[in-house]
Amino acid sequence: MTQRSLSLHERLGLSIAQSGEPSTVVMTGYLSCSPSAALAFIQPRVGDMLQRFPLLSCAANAILTRKPEFKKSAQVISPIDIFKIISEPAHNATDATKWALAMGKTFNVTVAPLWSVGILPSSTSKDDCFVALAINHIISDGRSTLQLFASLFTDLPGKMSVDNSDRLPPRCEDTISHRPRLPLLMRTLIDELLIPKLPRALGRILTKRPAWPAHRPLAKQPIDCPEDVIVIECDEGTVDGLKALAAKVGTRTIHAPLHTACVAALLIVIEADEDGSANGKQNDRGPEILTGTPMSLRDPALGHPIMTGNYVASANWHKSSRSICSTKVYYLTRKYHHLVNPADRRGAAGYMGLLAFIPDSKRNIKKRRFHDRIFTRNAANGLVKPSPTGWEDFVRDKARSNSPYLDSLCLSNLGLLPAQTDVLRQVWFAQSAVAAGWSAGMMVSVVGLKVTHEDPALAGTKSTAVRGSCAADEDSVMTKTGEMTHVTAKATGHTTTKIGLTVSWRDGAVTGAESHLFSAALSAALLCLATQDVCEKSITEETTFAELCERVKQALAVRGK
Repeated sequence: MTQRSLSLHERLGLSIAQSGEPSTVVMTGYLSCSPSAALAFIQPRVGDMLQRFPLLSCAANAILTRKPEFKKSAQVISPIDIFKIISEPAHNATDATKWALAMGKTFNVTVAPLWSVGILPSSTSKDDCFVALAINHIISDGRSTLQLFASLFTDLPGKMSVDNSDRLPPRCEDTISHRPRLPLLMRTLIDELLIPKLPRALGRILTKRPAWPAHRPLAKQPIDCPEDVIVIECDEGTVDGLKALAAKVGTRTIHAPLHTACVAALLIVIEADEDGSANGKQNDRGPEILTGTPMSLRDPALGHPIMTGNYVASANWHKSSRSICSTKVYYLTRKYHHLVNPADRRGAAGYMGLLAFIPDSKRNIKKRRFHDRIFTRNAANGLVKPSPTGWEDFVRDKARSNSPYLDSLCLSNLGLLPAQTDVLRQVWFAQSAVAAGWSAGMMVSVVGLKVTHEDPALAGTKSTAVRGSCAADEDSVMTKTGEMTHVTAKATGHTTTKIGLTVSWRDGAVTGAESHLFSAALSAALLCLATQDVCEKSITEETTFAELCERVKQALAVRGK
């Protein structure tokens, strides 16, 4: 089977790409080896992956129809088609990540390959380099991209039968029910189909309050704004502190504390936003905060491969900013943890299943009868005019609407990179801040890396201190070098974990000042949560978000001196 139809998630990605907004998933690594050594090490593994995962050699076919499909390239794809050797040095991970995001915009969804690996020399040392993986979202979700990146440095697990080498992986909805629950379906049909056809005055009464940043008139539509990204590094000691907090709260993993830090940072942005604090009729509750969390549905028992394909759903959390301030940190962290419990896959998958109800119009159907004569495709960005189907109508109408964003922010956490190698010193994960379809004001992407220290004494090395209410001892520091923000705390143990975060947004719809304040506040919030036992007032069961935000602002004030 060298062809199959696109899944709902993949179909949405194609519609976004055909609206001039290709969605790219990026993994970036910093390696302690030369570019030539990295190429020699990685190249054979790329050849192995191309042989074992046929979707890596596929592109989209029948893209002007309601039922596009994947089709394997007639031309054999080789490692030479994948690698890009970049001569211009990267100063930091931000440069490498931006290169990969830009590379993703050059992919033509109808021509394989839809992924690329760039090797960029480091400007600080000829013996170091960056490796950046860019892949179009229609052939790979985040968890798949994580495994693909890990497989650049380690041998693939297990063996694959030659008989299955050309078999494309199944669609997600063919293995997991995507039927939405009735209340969700009815509410969505009312919001998307009924309310837009009502008189404007009546529609305003029935319409849900838009979440930040769409609660105010946007200075620019996201689709008219350039994309930008900030890279944040979180070291071993900070991760240890977040793990300790997770244990106290009872969430087991650090994902819920990461979400708590994001919410605190966004509250600080909203408070600093004059429109947010003086928003007329909405001022009694403050702007809504709505966060989205992708959840992996990938399951080998259902025939899902370890990489390629899209097996993901989304869980959504929302609350008014004013009510969050009086909410206890521990309580909200626990509530969010239960919301994103993988056990509730049906609810999350049902949300994605709503896409099946996107209607087509008679206008679209009539145009497709003469598609060879009237449809044009922009070679620079992939924009197809006019919209070939109702899917493209949906994402373009959303992009140009008064509420182009579905979520305030999207927190995507891939967990740990399933590989350890001496040369890989740090990793980052990023995604395009798409402006069409189901998008978010800011994309926060997280990935972790286990690091083994040859000398255990190195793990306890102390760093220079920045004193403050949360940076309360000489083992904690926040610094900023170039565009990379570092959150540092005392590290212990022989094998430790560090995490890399990125924040991407459309600069103009969300202003540069807002995104930089959010990133700085997120760094400070992570450090406050991680070093809670040494803060002047420890975070307890009774600590509210208002109190946490005050500590974050104090840390930011100290950092700004």
